[in-house]
Amino acid sequence: MKHLNDCTCGACNSTSINDNELNQYVHEQENSRREFLKSTSRLGLGSALFSAPIAASALNQGDSAYKSNAMSNNKAVLDGKASKLTLLHTADIHSQLMTHDEFFVENGKNVFKKRGGFATLKTMINAIRNENKSNTLVLDGGDCFQGSGVAAMSQGKAIVP
Repeated sequence: MKHLNDCTCGACNSTSINDNELNQYVHEQENSRREFLKSTSRLGLGSALFSAPIAASALNQGDSAYKSNAMSNNKAVLDGKASKLTLLHTADIHSQLMTHDEFFVENGKNVFKKRGGFATLKTMINAIRNENKSNTLVLDGGDCFQGSGVAAMSQGKAIVP
């Protein structure tokens, strides 16, 4: 990506980190990645066998809660031989900082509902993360820095991931 001559983005105006800081950061990231891969590899075959029913159960909240409780109360989890891993994924936030009206059709009628906003997203993520603090990973698929007036007018500076 080619930046403009008068670009004020963080990449163009930041100071480089020294080699010690870089090595420390890489070491921390590698350890985190190794720990994550080690934890997820323990799920192995069980995840392959049970992921489709669990994903399908997400369509039915009652069934989803039942499956989640069943996993949490599984003998292997309770005995410390297995762990419950929570993955939270966001994508296409498009800099929607504020809650806004969205259009839906329900029972043949047009309705508007409040949706979005970083405060709402943060509250939801924190609530789910608090259920499994040590084994929750939050992933974002991108499209965070563009899509709203605030992002456009500030050239993305107002949107801090």
